[in-house]
Amino acid sequence: MIFHLENRVGINISKDKIQFIELVYFNNEFILDAIDEAYFADELTFSPLHDVKTGSLIQNAFNEIIAKHKIKSKMLFVSLPSSVFNILRLPFDHTLLEQDLLTQFRWDFRQLYPHLKSEEYSIQFHEIENHVQPLPKYAIAGAIHRKHLRMIRNFAHKNGFTLAAIDYSHFGSDCALQLNYQVSREGYNLSLFFDDRQLSFELLHQGKPVYLQLLKFTNYGTVPDVIEEQMLSLRQLGIPIEEITNAFVYGDSITPVLIETWENQTNLKYYPVNPFKKLTISSKLSGSKLLKEHFFTFSAAAGICYRLG
Repeated sequence: MIFHLENRVGINISKDKIQFIELVYFNNEFILDAIDEAYFADELTFSPLHDVKTGSLIQNAFNEIIAKHKIKSKMLFVSLPSSVFNILRLPFDHTLLEQDLLTQFRWDFRQLYPHLKSEEYSIQFHEIENHVQPLPKYAIAGAIHRKHLRMIRNFAHKNGFTLAAIDYSHFGSDCALQLNYQVSREGYNLSLFFDDRQLSFELLHQGKPVYLQLLKFTNYGTVPDVIEEQMLSLRQLGIPIEEITNAFVYGDSITPVLIETWENQTNLKYYPVNPFKKLTISSKLSGSKLLKEHFFTFSAAAGICYRLG
């Protein structure tokens, strides 16, 4: 495994529910000890003006989970939807120090969002380790309002956790992909994260993201058209799209019928990611319907939990 040997909880928060997993270290291995989800009484609104209500909705839903599980962990890893972040795709100068990069990204943020107060946002970034020509070097920067961070930290403190990491749900899901599948040994693959009516479209090369776009779509029947448009964009950038044959997918609304439809309309094979493929599963979860039928919806909660901490 890639992480330190502490018990840990991973949660994913979407607009309508909280998903929870717990990994327990026992007999020299990590075991999936618990998996659950709970729906919010109202749809979450991620706005600094609604953080008190949002925090209350999250806590009430989590109370339903902890009423059913005796949690053994103190470390908490949290993944959040794209609506919480202002996600920027920016040129990356690898000669700059990290603090200089953050200064540059903050300047870019002010130019792109002049109506927002940049000092109210915390910025973190992922360098895209791009060795693929002719794609340029760039970074994905996520700006999150400090009130949202405070809300999550308060949630962690109230429930007796140490907050270890917060990240965008697609990046968390990619950790689950890298741990459970041999994508690092392969050429090109797609990583597709569906969140409501938004598709987070990533091109992976040897398991690492080299291209990312956030795309809106009207309904799931139009997804093949959206994907084909992106494939044409990749071709125009010089990517040999004929080498892209596999798409790894995550999201609540993915069904076998949808996948069959997409495969009939595109030249891709779609794989719902099982984030627990290489984990030992506790015997008490042998009858879990969530684990058997909805495992691929837990990729973000599981993947963020696989981070170093």
